[in-house]
Amino acid sequence: MKNIYFFKLGIFLSIFITEARASEVVGAQFPAQKKVGDQTLVLNGVGVRKATLFKVKVYTGALYVSEKSQDDDHILNSDPKATKEMDTVFLRDVDAEKIRETWKEGFQKNCKGECERLAPVFAQFLLATHGAKSGDHVNYVFLADSVRVEWGSFPAQMIQGGKDLNRVLLSSWLGPNPTDRDLKSSLLDCGKEGSCK
Repeated sequence: MKNIYFFKLGIFLSIFITEARASEVVGAQFPAQKKVGDQTLVLNGVGVRKATLFKVKVYTGALYVSEKSQDDDHILNSDPKATKEMDTVFLRDVDAEKIRETWKEGFQKNCKGECERLAPVFAQFLLATHGAKSGDHVNYVFLADSVRVEWGSFPAQMIQGGKDLNRVLLSSWLGPNPTDRDLKSSLLDCGKEGSCK
């Protein structure tokens, strides 16, 4: 009887430890759940954004959704009233122009036939983008018809771009042409093989 008890306890502790580790990346702590307005979001996945051929670590990222999923289409096209949030913690200093160029790249790769129509509100979004110092927290909260940009010590900015802009911005991480495929795999919690769906 004792052996069964300790066996079950061992399984529980191993699961607990695994989940605890999943919420910490390169020293950045991300809670398993967070409250946004009247919605409770769950941690979908965490990862590190890497850039250049040398795989330089730029920021850690955590994706929060209303219901955990490994299906990128499901997350991107889910009910727009279901809040989503992408939290990032920068690991190095990055100037504003470089960050904006990366966003422009992601926008062009994922806006499909909506590029011209969404260009004005995307320009507003870029104005809410600043340079980042190592340790800065930058959060993107995707609401029903807007995205709230919480950039370090700067005042939060609300961009009224609708669900289509939200989908395109999220696609920079989760879409068919993400800026970092390894980060996408981590945010979808696909495992080492990167096989989701």
